Amino acid sequence: MRSFAPLKLALGLSLSLSTLALADDATTTTMPYYQPDWEEAWSAMPSYTNVEGSIVSIHSPDITYAMSCTSGAESSTCSIKKPWTMIAGPETFKQTGTYTAFDWTPAVTVTYDWDCKMTSYSESPSCSFSLSYTGSESGMETSSSIETSTSWDYTTGSPYGLPVTAGLDKLSDAVASAEAEATPTASDGGAMGIRPVEAFITAAPVVLAAGVGALF
Repeated sequence: MRSFAPLKLALGLSLSLSTLALADDATTTTMPYYQPDWEEAWSAMPSYTNVEGSIVSIHSPDITYAMSCTSGAESSTCSIKKPWTMIAGPETFKQTGTYTAFDWTPAVTVTYDWDCKMTSYSESPSCSFSLSYTGSESGMETSSSIETSTSWDYTTGSPYGLPVTAGLDKLSDAVASAEAEATPTASDGGAMGIRPVEAFITAAPVVLAAGVGALF
């Protein structure tokens, strides 16, 4: 069983790019990403929850996020001293970080790394995963580590959502740039293409809830 539950997005409406461009007017926007359903990796991770992110950079079609605990989160649910890094795109999922899980006895400090390549949105992914943890308290000690890799010849993965509270201006800038570059001109005969970052954002199935800018 998974030791935590990231925000899973319901299948349904794919928001248009123009709708998503309004997201910087909201306090929080939930950004979609695809992560392979790999039970061996999920079950190895001590629990955490209450994580949010900020957009660090966009190198189309990949988006880099810094992930940290939500404001006011109890340390028993989330304890991250240095922000994690996540890179997500239609062919990429990478996530690495360190955190402390206080619901274990003794509490453990965990360092982990996911690195996945996909054909497109979790189609035929190939992944590596490593994790180690240590903890000690009142003479009790625990430690463990895992390093493994696998691949699938079929689609395995789900759309998840990361609540993003900062860096949304970078998203708006990328959207504006993508739309400008896709605008037809006389020299190209009026043909309009779709830019990679636009394709990634609009292809992720998300359902609108709680108004514009809250993508659940």
